[in-house]
Amino acid sequence: MILFFFNTVFASASEDVVTGAEGNAFLLALIGIVLAAYLLTHFVVARLQKRYLFVSGIEYLILGMALSSLVLFQNKDAILPVLVMSVGFFGILYGMDNPFKAMLGSENSSVRLSLANFMFTLTGTMVLFAQILPLMTDCSRELAWYCGAALGCSAVASSTQSVDIIEERFSYVKTQMYELLRQSINFTNMMAAFAFGIALCISHSLHSGSVDASASDLAWVTLAIGLGLGILFALFLDKESNENSRFLAVTGITSLASGAAAFLMLSVLAVNYLLGLVLAYTKQVGDLKQALRSAERPMRLVLLVFAGMLWTQVDLLKGSVCLLLFLLSRWIFQALACWIASMGTKLRFDIFRGLLAQGEISLCIAISFRLLFQGEVIDLVYSSMLFSVVLNELIAPRFLRALLVDAGDLRLEWSPVEKENEEAQ
Repeated sequence: MILFFFNTVFASASEDVVTGAEGNAFLLALIGIVLAAYLLTHFVVARLQKRYLFVSGIEYLILGMALSSLVLFQNKDAILPVLVMSVGFFGILYGMDNPFKAMLGSENSSVRLSLANFMFTLTGTMVLFAQILPLMTDCSRELAWYCGAALGCSAVASSTQSVDIIEERFSYVKTQMYELLRQSINFTNMMAAFAFGIALCISHSLHSGSVDASASDLAWVTLAIGLGLGILFALFLDKESNENSRFLAVTGITSLASGAAAFLMLSVLAVNYLLGLVLAYTKQVGDLKQALRSAERPMRLVLLVFAGMLWTQVDLLKGSVCLLLFLLSRWIFQALACWIASMGTKLRFDIFRGLLAQGEISLCIAISFRLLFQGEVIDLVYSSMLFSVVLNELIAPRFLRALLVDAGDLRLEWSPVEKENEEAQ
C-alpha cells in the first residue's frame, strides 16, 4: 500500500516514472521484494539472531539502500511525511519511558555513567570532525562544526536491543548490569536528542528557508511546541476510553507536533521527546505506551527502510576514511568516558562494551540531519552514520556477552536450559 501511494505521488511529480501496466508490474515486484525481506527476517534472521547474537533489523536498512538506486525512489520529497512521522513516533515513545523518574529512583552509577559518556563522546567527536571535514571536503568551518555536532549526538546515542538479545538468549543469568545499562542508555539517548535539538537551533541559519529568529527564540519555540501540545493533549486524554481511540489520539498529536517542528525546521525528535515526557506523568501513560508498542515493530521497519532510501553513494575513499574515524572515535571516547566514570566506584572501567549498539535514536538524528541539509559533506556524514549503525548492531551483542563473562555473571558453558533450547532449534 505504501509503495502504491508513493508511486502515485511520484507519477504526479515526474514524467520519467514508469506508468501503466509496466509501472504496476514494477510496483508489484517491489512489493514482492519487501514481503520476501520481511518473511526472511521473521523466519530466518530471527533464528540466526539468537544463535549468532546480532541485532536484527539492519537487513531492512540495507534493503532501503538498495531501493534508493531505483528510479521510483529518486524523489525524496515523496517519503518526507512518513519519515517525519516515524521520527516523531520514536521520540514520543522513548519520551514516555521517562528516564528522569528511572534515574532518580536508582541506586547504581547510571547517572554518572550517562553524564560522562555524553560529555566526552559528544565533545570529542564534535571537535575531531570539525577539524577533519574541511580538509576532506570544501565545506565551511561553520557547517563542519554542525556536522561534527550531529555526528557527536549520533555517537552518544545507544540502544538496549543488544541487552534484550543477551537477556533472552541467556535467560538463566541474573545480573544488575542489565538494569544499569538500560537506565544509562535511556538517559543518554534523551540528552542526545535534546543536544541535537539545540544544535539545530544554533545552525538554523545554515539551511535555506530558515526562519529569521535567534537560536534562543527557536529553543523556546521547541519547548513551547513539545510541552504545550503535551499539556493540551493530557487535558483531553480522559475522554479516550479504549485502546484504539487512544492510539488514534496519540498518533494525531504526534502528527501535529512532528508537522509543526518540520515546518519550522526544528528538531522533530526533541519536540516529541518533550511531548512524551509530559504524557509520562499522566494516569494513562501505561495504556498509551501499550498502544504505541503495538505499532513499534512496523514503524521500526518503516524507519529502517526509508532511512536506507535516503542514502546516496559517496566517494569510496572519503567515505571509508570518514566511517573508520567515526567508529574509532566513538569507541575510544566511550572507553575514556567509562574509565573516568568508574573512578572511585564499583563500576567496571570496560562497561563501554555494553553501550556499543546504536538504534532508533541514532537513525532519527541521522534522518533529521539529512533532510535539512544538502551537499557532499552531508552525504558523507549521513553515510558514516548509517554504516556505523549497521556495524555496531552486528558486533554489540557479542561484546556485551564478553563483558558479562569477564564480570563473572555469565559462564561460557551451556546450562541445561541452553542445551534444551539448542536441541529444540
